Amino acid sequence: PREIQAFVRRGQDLLSSGDVLSARLLLQRGAEARDGRAALLLGTTYDPASLKQLGASGLADIAQARSWYQKAREWGEPGAQRQLEALAVSR
Repeated sequence: PREIQAFVRRGQDLLSSGDVLSARLLLQRGAEARDGRAALLLGTTYDPASLKQLGASGLADIAQARSWYQKAREWGEPGAQRQLEALAVSR
């Protein structure tokens, strides 16, 4: 659990600095361990709305975003449903 938390924290830091691809790598490791927060954040690295804010729109993949948000919801992450709804509206 500590290692997963470290991946998530570092992934958030990388996202904040705009390094989406590196963030994806770390968050993927956390999400593969079935961590809901990691899956939610990983979804944002594919979400067109989130990427637009980061200036990285070319990296968007709605299907991947939806898939990770759904997993985050399954794993108990409270914000995942809101992200899924926002993704559906943005289409």
